Amino acid sequence: MPLTSRILSVFSYYLLGAGILFLIQPDFLFIVLPQPDSTTWITLVGLLLIVLALYYKKIAVLDDINLHKLTNYTRLSVLAAIGVLIALGRLEPIFITFGLADAAFAIASVISLNKIKSSNVGEQ
Repeated sequence: MPLTSRILSVFSYYLLGAGILFLIQPDFLFIVLPQPDSTTWITLVGLLLIVLALYYKKIAVLDDINLHKLTNYTRLSVLAAIGVLIALGRLEPIFITFGLADAAFAIASVISLNKIKSSNVGEQ
């Protein structure tokens, strides 16, 4: 694996670990940093959404089926995760709308991928 790929792989573990830590223990960050107001969090979420949008756009342009499939799994898992967080009382029920939007786009992608798969099978 080239060095740049190894660096990205390690960075992915850093992000995964931070994400899990923030889900399990959201106040952990406040041990080190002062507690921000809600506007700060919304700003950070907006920044992360822009970064994700750029990745998704690049995946669309690359048209790599394996990456498309990966996004389907992750987007569908968002709905499940939000459902669990609501059930645990960590999120208000209105937040399910974000999970439903992710799931709707993932389902549309799955349907599209299945049509591609079906048409390729018929060509063989």
